[in-house]
Amino acid sequence: MPLRRFTPPLPGADVDLCIYPDDASGGLAIQLATVCWVRDYEFGVAFVAIDPEVTQQLASMWSALATSGRRVKAS
Repeated sequence: MPLRRFTPPLPGADVDLCIYPDDASGGLAIQLATVCWVRDYEFGVAFVAIDPEVTQQLASMWSALATSGRRVKAS
């Protein structure tokens, strides 16, 4: 799933992310990710530093999203 920003970062840039699975829950913090590609206002990242508990939560979230077709917010 591509991420979207009004001002996309450059490929190779290091970023930190907070992913919000829904409006009711707190965000999932990604301490460090590297931007792999940029196209218009969308970009993809590779996670570099992430807490193991967050990894598990993300796996559950991606699984649920795959069946529901919903989207999440990232900042």
